[in-house]
Amino acid sequence: MEEKSTFQLWLKAMGWDKRGGLKSAAKALDKNRRTIERYNEGAKLSVETRLAMTAIAHGLNPWNQKSERLPEANVIVSIDQD
Repeated sequence: MEEKSTFQLWLKAMGWDKRGGLKSAAKALDKNRRTIERYNEGAKLSVETRLAMTAIAHGLNPWNQKSERLPEANVIVSIDQD
């Protein structure tokens, strides 16, 4: 149940909880639609998928060694609205 609610909350946070949202999630995570449907039904999320979900939620693009270096400083601020 936790996997399902985690994925569904992520979809909602991304605005992908509406019609066509699963297709957008599949494209963003580089997964096929059936895999996304399984996640939405409660299938186990791998650590890699959870990391990708976090990166996407923060607007990060895949790392490319030719065009990017590690940042000098990295600050992430998160404010819970619960």
